[in-house]
Amino acid sequence: MNLRKLHWDFHSRPILLQVVFPKLETLELSSLDSEEILLQNQHRASSSFKLTNIQTDSRFQNLCKLKLKGSGNLKYLLSSSTARFMVQLKYLDIEECKVMEEILLTEDLGEEEIISKVLFPRLEGLILKDLPVLKRFCVGSNIRFPSLKDMWLERCPKLKSFIFKPVSSGFTLSKELKEMNSGVISHTAMQPLFNEEVAFPSLETLTIFHMEKLKIIWHDQLAEYSFLKLQSLLVQYCENLVNIFQSNMLTKFQSLKRLYVYDCGSLQEVFELQRHNVRESHVVIAIPLKRLILQRLPKMKHVWNKDPQGIFSFQNLQKISVWECESLKSLFPASVARCLMQLEDLLIVNCGVEEIVSREDVAEPAARFVFPKVTVLVLSQLPKLKWFCRGVHTSKWPLLKELIVWM
Repeated sequence: MNLRKLHWDFHSRPILLQVVFPKLETLELSSLDSEEILLQNQHRASSSFKLTNIQTDSRFQNLCKLKLKGSGNLKYLLSSSTARFMVQLKYLDIEECKVMEEILLTEDLGEEEIISKVLFPRLEGLILKDLPVLKRFCVGSNIRFPSLKDMWLERCPKLKSFIFKPVSSGFTLSKELKEMNSGVISHTAMQPLFNEEVAFPSLETLTIFHMEKLKIIWHDQLAEYSFLKLQSLLVQYCENLVNIFQSNMLTKFQSLKRLYVYDCGSLQEVFELQRHNVRESHVVIAIPLKRLILQRLPKMKHVWNKDPQGIFSFQNLQKISVWECESLKSLFPASVARCLMQLEDLLIVNCGVEEIVSREDVAEPAARFVFPKVTVLVLSQLPKLKWFCRGVHTSKWPLLKELIVWM
């Protein structure tokens, strides 16, 4: 059968398929309430969805797009053995699956069956949305998604670690996973979303929405080459996040140009620099960030929790917009303000700032701040604002065209 696109809307009808579509490129499944679909070993896969049979090696080798939307009974999407043969898959979209716990299921929980190395070598887009009990993508170690460019994670409240690597091996692995899933052990409670077991060398955009229980995004030791091409990061409605970046991992994000953080009720700072150890090389690392937008962060006290002078430079910033951050006391450390040669727009609205630029030593000689490209400056609804910068200082705005000050 030379079928290239297939869409099934099951509408609660139980289904068991044993068909082969060797030319199939697009598969879309919706309203799926069957417990077993396309199964090879039905007695082993209760409440799971496995695209697998004796012809696995040729069955889905041309599949480019797989979309599943709406399922009340499926706990797993694919078997790990089937996933190995999906070498053409470019887009994977999974939404509204009420009981899905894991995307890839390892058939046998022996040490040799843990997924490893390259996974979906051509996958470019991944969407995981409205999966209320999803715990992880899979169990594995040293996994690479070499071509993934865009990732969207939304409303996956129990997704704590994208890839879970158990500490056990052999027959004890099954027991450890069962205990973790049932909550008997909690050693994964503080695990970062992305750890050293997964690498995204080509990822360009990352969106994280409504992950209310997420506490840590990145591990302090990421996989080599992971996130080096990340250009845009959007984080919204992550109520337990305390910060976005720790300084010991900032060097990884050498392509980051756009950062948007909205509606994170516990966030205290964007860049946490306290744990950074200054090396003897004294090389200042330039962060490529151009656009920084922060909105509705009620507990954020600092964007940078200390002055990154001599460590990091944010000299590429072009647009900064901070809205409704009532706990924010100041916006820039002095060294950041001195380097904003590319800044064009600066907007601060409805915040608790007392000063725009903070200086650790106000007794030092007069400070000088120049903003040669700023054309728009908005200072609105800042009832606590006392000064631009404490102490003696000068500031120059040679191209300023629009100034809005509304207290």
